[in-house]
Amino acid sequence: MKNKIILIDEPELSLHPSWQNRILSIYENFAKKNNSQIILATHSPHIIGSAKNEYIRFLKKSDDKIEVFHDIVAYGRDIEWVLEEMGVNYTRSKVILEEIKKCQDLLNIEEYDKAEECINKLEGNIGEDDRKIMSLRNSLYFERD
Repeated sequence: MKNKIILIDEPELSLHPSWQNRILSIYENFAKKNNSQIILATHSPHIIGSAKNEYIRFLKKSDDKIEVFHDIVAYGRDIEWVLEEMGVNYTRSKVILEEIKKCQDLLNIEEYDKAEECINKLEGNIGEDDRKIMSLRNSLYFERD
C-alpha cells in the first residue's frame, strides 16, 4: 500500500476511548512508512483532541455550501472544549442540567434549606465528587454564613 491516499470514515465506532486517543499516531506512522496520505472523517472528540492542529479541517454546512475551517487549535484540548466547538452545548443529560439549574436558582434567591435539599438529591444521582456538586456545596457554605 505504498503511495496511496487512504480514506477512513469514523474509526471510533469500534474503538475504546483510550484507543481513540492513540489511533492517529498509528495512522501517521503507517502513512510515513508507506509514503501515503490518510484522510480521516471523525466525530470523536478524543481523535480530534489528539490531532496536530495542522491536520484538522472542520467542515460546516451553511445553506447549500460547505465551509472549511483550517485554523482550529484542538491539539491537547479537553473533550468538553472539542464537543463545544462541534456544536454540542452540553455533555450531561437534560434532566441533570435542569436539576443543577434548580439548585443554582435556589441559591440565587437565598433559599438555602431548599437549595441544600436540592443539592443532596442531585448528589444522590451524580455523586459527591462531581465538580458541579462541589461548586454548589461551596456556594451554599459561603453564601449561607
